[in-house]
Amino acid sequence: MKTSLLVVLLFVVGFGFAQTSNVSITSGGDRFVFKNGVSEWSEPVKINLEASATKKKPAISTPISMRIRVKKRMLLACHYEVEITNLSTTSQVSFKYKNSYTDATGKDIWHSVKLKPSGTAEGKIIYAELKFKPKSVEDCSTCSWSFDYAELKVK
Repeated sequence: MKTSLLVVLLFVVGFGFAQTSNVSITSGGDRFVFKNGVSEWSEPVKINLEASATKKKPAISTPISMRIRVKKRMLLACHYEVEITNLSTTSQVSFKYKNSYTDATGKDIWHSVKLKPSGTAEGKIIYAELKFKPKSVEDCSTCSWSFDYAELKVK
């Protein structure tokens, strides 16, 4: 059981890494676009989260939509709000997401979300790195990071 879970986790994380960009803030390979400024919600990015089949479970897939906005800039960090919507009208979904920001010990910071069919949840995420020094809230849309996903469960 642990081996199967590890394989699914590695596939989902690998899938997320395969779909990233080093140019701007992305999710599933698509760039977040801020048509109304960084303090307003970005245009939604649609992602099809996938996990490979195991001996005990078939492959699973579910569509979600994400959008972000900059909440504030503090010192060298940008704080964002994240809105995630389950685009499935029949399936409940849960998963974890993160960006490349780590805590002081280098540990990844994962955020869990559980969504009912057509459900929406909001969360917060931070990004900071030594070489990125935002001077204003607008600078928070020019940094380079992407979302990664793991532990996808669809019911």
